[in-house]
Amino acid sequence: MKKIIYFLASLLVLAALGSVFFLYVLPKMVQDNFVPDFKPKEIIQVHTIVLEEVQGLSKMELSKYVFNDDFRYQFKIDNWPDPIIDMKAYGEVVACVDFAKVDSNDIKVIGDTLILSLPDPEICYAKVNHDKSKIIETHYTKIYPETQKLYENAYQAAENRMNDEALNFGILDSARMGAEKTLIPLLKNLTQKDVFIKFPSRKLVPKVEKPESIKLPVEVKPSSIR
Repeated sequence: MKKIIYFLASLLVLAALGSVFFLYVLPKMVQDNFVPDFKPKEIIQVHTIVLEEVQGLSKMELSKYVFNDDFRYQFKIDNWPDPIIDMKAYGEVVACVDFAKVDSNDIKVIGDTLILSLPDPEICYAKVNHDKSKIIETHYTKIYPETQKLYENAYQAAENRMNDEALNFGILDSARMGAEKTLIPLLKNLTQKDVFIKFPSRKLVPKVEKPESIKLPVEVKPSSIR
């Protein structure tokens, strides 16, 4: 009987020692000796890139106008509160000359003078900087069924307005001057001739009138529904 009790006691002691080993000692050993260093020695990247198209660029950017615009975009809806977006938009408009439209007939040499006829400058692009622009406040936009489309339309409206204002501020004339300032010294140095740059005669473009500011109706309470 004593042998049995001694044997059971020994088993309990071994079980206790085993528990301590597996629960405390072994995890500590593994942590100290086998935990990998998570600082990468090499970064492996797998890409599948397909070059779909190569396009030649023929347009020279000659003038850039940078804008910021505090404006309200209101979408008129019958029998429904008008969604309104107040935003601060930042963007830029760039004018350029497309040299793909220039051919040998546009380059003439008369005596010591080189005459280069260029196409009229055009708006190369107008874009809103979405990272810098921000929505200041909105009213009733969440109850409009196409909220995301509403925001896209607001940014597009800001972009269109910047395009119109750039034309009003004379960005195309600025691009003409930029072309002369850039090309005349270069061509004069290359050809050792006097250089004259011609542009097509341009009709006066009427300025785009600014839209009237949109005011909230007296009965609208922006804090009631957002």
